[in-house]
Amino acid sequence: MVEKKQIDYIKNIESYIKNEKVICALNKKKVVGVMIISEDNSYDIVMIHPKFIDKNIEEKMIDYIKKI
Repeated sequence: MVEKKQIDYIKNIESYIKNEKVICALNKKKVVGVMIISEDNSYDIVMIHPKFIDKNIEEKMIDYIKKI
């Protein structure tokens, strides 16, 4: 079951991209993971394609946040 909070994030993903508040993980030009960044540079929500859950994508995106 999808939570309302997740639906709101999905509906508003364009505004997050415009405000540079999202990180996307790509695999051959396809988005396989999305991390939405909060105001304090922590992350609010992470969505990862089921095929890529065991690829440590979330950890890689967290490391990327620490670098920016």
